[in-house]
Amino acid sequence: MPFFMAGVLLLCSILSIAQIETDSLENHLQLPLSEEEKTSTQLLLAEAYLDSNLEEAARYLGFLKVKINTEENTSFTLRYYIAESIYQRITGNPKIGRVAAFKAMDYANKTKDSAFYKSKIFNSLGSLADDESDVKTAIDYHLKALRYAESINFEKQTAIICNGLGSVCSQTKVYQGWGWFYKPSV
Repeated sequence: MPFFMAGVLLLCSILSIAQIETDSLENHLQLPLSEEEKTSTQLLLAEAYLDSNLEEAARYLGFLKVKINTEENTSFTLRYYIAESIYQRITGNPKIGRVAAFKAMDYANKTKDSAFYKSKIFNSLGSLADDESDVKTAIDYHLKALRYAESINFEKQTAIICNGLGSVCSQTKVYQGWGWFYKPSV
C-alpha cells in the first residue's frame, strides 16, 4: 500500500508540474508579444496539452495549422507536424498521423538536430503501427527511433522508445524474450 501511495503522489506531482507549465505559458501568451513569440508559445502550449488536455491541444494546433503555409522556420514546421502526428494517434486517426509524421520527416532532414527529431518521428510511427497491430513495422520503427535516440544520448526519449518497444514485443509470442526493453524505461 505505501508503494501505491508513493506512485499516486508522484503522478499528482507530475500533473501539477504540467499544469504549472501550461498556466505559465497561457499567462505568457497574454503579454504583448511579437507574432513569432506568440506562434512559438502556441506551439509550446499545443505540445504541453498533448499530455493533459486534447481539446486545448486541438485548439492550438488549429491556430498553428493556418500559419504552417506561411511559416519559413523549419524547426517550427517540424515540431508542428510531430505534435500533429501525436495528436492524430491519440485521437484514433492513424492515417492522418502517419501523413503528419512523414511530413515531419521531410523537415527533419533539413535540420542540424535531425537525430533528435527523427527519434521522435520514428517512435510516433512505431506507435501508430502498433495501434494498427502491425507488429513487424512497429518494431522496425521503434528500433530506428532507438538508434537515433541512443546516437545522441537522449536518455528520456530512449526510455520512452523502450517502453513502446517492450509493449509491442510483449503482445506477441514470437518476441516474448524481448521484455528487456522495459528495463531502460524504468
